Amino acid sequence: MKRAIVALALLSAANSCYWAANAATETKRVGDFSLLDQQGYFHQMSYYDDHKAIALLVQSSARPVSDKDLAAFNEARTKYQDKIKFFMLDPVADETRESVQKELDKHGLDIPVLMDETQLVAEGLGVSKVGEVFLIQGGTTDVLYRGPANKYFASAIDDVLAGREVKKPKARARGAAIKYVAAADRNPRKSTITYSKDIAPILAENCARCHREGGIAPFAMNSHAVVKGFSPMIREVVLTKRMPPGQIDPKIGHFKETFTLTPREQQTLIHWIEAGAVKDDAVDPLTQLTWPATKWAYGEPDLVVKIPAQEVPATGVLDYRYIKVPIEGLDRDRWVRASQYIAGDRTVLHHTLNQLIPPNPPKDLRVDFGRVDPDAGEIGLWFYKDNEVPTERMIPDCACIFTQGWDPIPPFDPDHEMRQTITIKKDAHLYSMLPHMHFRGKRMRFYAEYPDGRKEELLNIAKYNYNWQLDYELTEPKFMPAGTKVTAVAAFDNSTQNKANPDPARKVPWGQQSWDEMFFGAVTYKFVDQGGTRVAQDQKN
Repeated sequence: MKRAIVALALLSAANSCYWAANAATETKRVGDFSLLDQQGYFHQMSYYDDHKAIALLVQSSARPVSDKDLAAFNEARTKYQDKIKFFMLDPVADETRESVQKELDKHGLDIPVLMDETQLVAEGLGVSKVGEVFLIQGGTTDVLYRGPANKYFASAIDDVLAGREVKKPKARARGAAIKYVAAADRNPRKSTITYSKDIAPILAENCARCHREGGIAPFAMNSHAVVKGFSPMIREVVLTKRMPPGQIDPKIGHFKETFTLTPREQQTLIHWIEAGAVKDDAVDPLTQLTWPATKWAYGEPDLVVKIPAQEVPATGVLDYRYIKVPIEGLDRDRWVRASQYIAGDRTVLHHTLNQLIPPNPPKDLRVDFGRVDPDAGEIGLWFYKDNEVPTERMIPDCACIFTQGWDPIPPFDPDHEMRQTITIKKDAHLYSMLPHMHFRGKRMRFYAEYPDGRKEELLNIAKYNYNWQLDYELTEPKFMPAGTKVTAVAAFDNSTQNKANPDPARKVPWGQQSWDEMFFGAVTYKFVDQGGTRVAQDQKN
């Protein structure tokens, strides 16, 4: 199989701008972008604006870069790694992470390789062949050097670090040509992309459920005119992986939703935007979308519990509030099938934790508010039929770290890692996993260690976002034999590069407030042997 790793040297880029329209043209600027590397770790170029530069090299297993160039690149990395962030870029769509890692091991390299499956980053840089190196001005996205990893590359780095103009900004590199699988999309005479048949369905399927009237997104994608107006922003958030939100590593596990666009969907959308976001003559599909009339996820509830309004001051610190709410209208014992909380004002409410405490009728609520104005929420309850008794129950479990066992996060630490393990005591099927950290949360990965010694990665939330804490449900429940250990490994970013960090100089403890931290690696599973028609509350034990 043909293999190419494109190694680039980049000065960090914080601003977004349009890339070159054709890979054959000379690149002048490059916008911000994000990619996962061969080990599934997330990298966004603007994050590294505290470095003077980022560096890379291109190699092909079919036509490899010379050992001399590889050695020169690695020598530069050894010399400049405190000031320059070194990366490689693999723009070959069918390359696997395993083959990339094997190639690195062959040469004794431990450089992260950014996996450019869509080839959109290579297009933006204007990469035409393996072996090319790019230097990009930090904070301005200006390309200062393009050429091979030789003496000119080293000289360019020295010039940049010294604050001088690069003496030789361009040199000819030798290497195999890069083949762009979606090149036709960028040719106006050959492109077959249409708004109605290609673009609108992508947006309807992946965006419009939030981007609609009354949705949680800041604008509604209800027409081509709106989409075109926001198209530069759409391009930027797709290339930096900010949208769709809550993305996980699509190469790990099988989930009902990965909250990602496929490589082909990304190519189609970005190429359409770069071609001017043109509409064809067909009826606009986004104007035809309809949404359920009810605000409830499962239709109208069997019972609605009204939460008293809570006054929330505009500023200050609020402790958790514990509220007991009578359940009115419940005239007999019922089995709860599902529940949903709807905030009265979702701009104010941070989150709620709800608990039923039988046989007492009140419903216990723990709520945390965030801004201003009153909030009067509602809890919808759905019941099983009177003659239907549930014979199975889900088990919520958590690889959690609380005050006992908490490892305080050191000041200015960009990658403080913690881990916690739970053991599933009986044969079970795993259904879902959910991460929870606060503003310093960086990533969380779940692993299984089976009784026979096998190990498997279950889930990789490569870029954790405090704003999007989602429950990732497996496509099919996964069998966990008795004795399986599930480990959650999380990292926290307490550096100044974390723009959401409340205080990088602080040694961070466990705590309930958002400026403290938490570690929850929550999992949900169901035992194979449910032990009878009435499920015991303590079956987990």
